Amino acid sequence: MKSAVVVVLLVALTAVNVGAALVNFASKARADVAGMDYMELKRDRDFRRAVQSIVEGCSLNGSMLSC
Repeated sequence: MKSAVVVVLLVALTAVNVGAALVNFASKARADVAGMDYMELKRDRDFRRAVQSIVEGCSLNGSMLSC
């Protein structure tokens, strides 16, 4: 009887952890610099150049960073 309670608690704890992980992975990052959202920053030439100057030896090809 005692082991059955432990098993039920472990299953419940695992379900809570999986649920929390799914919620955490599903949340989207929000970018907001100078009033521009993610898509605007992605297209902004000055922002892309600034990122390239910070990440020396790498290049941006579209939205991919190559080092």
